[in-house]
Amino acid sequence: MGKKMSDAQNVLLTLKMWQNKHNTNEMNYAAASKWAVENNYYPKPPISREERCEADMRRAVKRATHTDPQGRKNVKTYGSLPLFDEEGNKTYIQIDMRTAIPEDAKAILDDDLSGMGNDAKSHFTQWESYNDNNLFGATLEPYDYNLNRFIENADSGYDDSYNEDDFDDDDLIN
Repeated sequence: MGKKMSDAQNVLLTLKMWQNKHNTNEMNYAAASKWAVENNYYPKPPISREERCEADMRRAVKRATHTDPQGRKNVKTYGSLPLFDEEGNKTYIQIDMRTAIPEDAKAILDDDLSGMGNDAKSHFTQWESYNDNNLFGATLEPYDYNLNRFIENADSGYDDSYNEDDFDDDDLIN
């Protein structure tokens, strides 16, 4: 594959090649991955146990929640604190929100809210593009991006049934 392409571009191209070979629009990641590795379209070596452990730790920290003393479930345990170097490049460190100083908590919550704003912009762009380009001539109704309607009864409508241990990445490969 092209050396100037990003890893993401390479795997998307590889997936498209698999789809073309099998005359499908399906995204069968397991079958496409197996085909890509067998045909040497994905030459990256497997990750080490340490790299896998680090990835699992990052995923666990990102998904960790707790019930607060008031009984609110699924409160995010760790926040991603944005840090900036001398050149203005942004990186993150994770800190426990239960013990974060107010300035760090505000920076985390501000960054999260900014992310929701970017998600809304992306959603709007996707909605606009669908309306302008779908094969059916359909026009979907505009969305209301006022988030207050979602938080009015936050505890009663928040699904906490997800259990990380119910899903094992290794099971997806076999």
